[in-house]
Amino acid sequence: MNREVSTYLDASRLCAAIFVVAGHVEWSFAPGFMPFIRSGHLATLAVGVFFVLSGFVIGLTVDQKEKSARNYFVSRAARIYSVVIPALILTWMLDVAAEAFKLDGYSSPSMAVVGREFAKDIVSLTFINASWGWYLTPGNNVPFWSLGFEVPYYIVFGLCFFGGVISRLVAMLFLLVIGPNVALLFILWLVGLACYHASKHILLSQLQGRLVFIFSILLLCLSPFAAHFFSENAPFEKGFSCLFQFFLSGIPFAGTIIGFQFSGLSFGRLSRPITWAAGSTFAIYLFHFPVAYFLKSIVPKDWPLSIRWVGIFSAAILISIVLAIFTERKKHSWRMGILKLLQFVPGGFYGMARQGRSERQGRITQ
Repeated sequence: MNREVSTYLDASRLCAAIFVVAGHVEWSFAPGFMPFIRSGHLATLAVGVFFVLSGFVIGLTVDQKEKSARNYFVSRAARIYSVVIPALILTWMLDVAAEAFKLDGYSSPSMAVVGREFAKDIVSLTFINASWGWYLTPGNNVPFWSLGFEVPYYIVFGLCFFGGVISRLVAMLFLLVIGPNVALLFILWLVGLACYHASKHILLSQLQGRLVFIFSILLLCLSPFAAHFFSENAPFEKGFSCLFQFFLSGIPFAGTIIGFQFSGLSFGRLSRPITWAAGSTFAIYLFHFPVAYFLKSIVPKDWPLSIRWVGIFSAAILISIVLAIFTERKKHSWRMGILKLLQFVPGGFYGMARQGRSERQGRITQ
């Protein structure tokens, strides 16, 4: 994959994160300033882009970087927990601070509520929080729901790709156990994976690439209009129907990746700042909601709507970028820490996958 395609993926990830933040600000914290963001379900559609991006990047990762089950699972754990654990701590700290100062939107919890919230945090660390439409979120950190989809996809794919028959059966059983909602959007994740492999084998001229890119962008731009036919409460609405709107943005976005690869388009000097900013997208995604929730409580309600909207939006993103310096951008340190811990674990979770992968490679060499 060349540098320009990598930058395009970074730019897409950054834009999707910004749309998620804007959607939550418009929905929950300063509604009415940009109503088209909510009416077009832009935050929901941005998550569809994230699912495709995730599948594409995993395909690239196991193809070019992580050749063993150990490296794959350790890298995924480091990426996830380097942000998830700090995000849970931040959510808890802001809740405690707001309750201490009796800010609007927060209430003094009873011991029963404290116990329930602690249990939710523990469950959230296992990423089964979206099983069978459960959609459990720790505290007020609503965006956490999507990790109950993405992390199981990492596990299922890792077991299938690196594993033998037993680990693949375990992966399929796991996918059944976590429920049909998670399984449905796995199809969209696989679209991203298929997009990566297709991009390696498809050959287009520059003109064809630009036509595919433009056509896919047009479909992507039309997705907010099609989203009107679905519930705006996705994925929290009961049933499957609301989940299909994630495909409205995900599939056209996959087309833009293939088209851009052959388009000859370039970001020029913007490549470096885009790549740097994209290194904070996961932190922006998980930190912005509790930060914005807290900011909403301290920003005076008599301020003009535009100032409140822009202020909460900008501050939530900037604070998340600062926090990323100590979390997401330190994932390599987390990886080293996890590797040290694994020295004391015989075999471990990835043992079946590693053994199955070795058996497959042995059969090939024979």
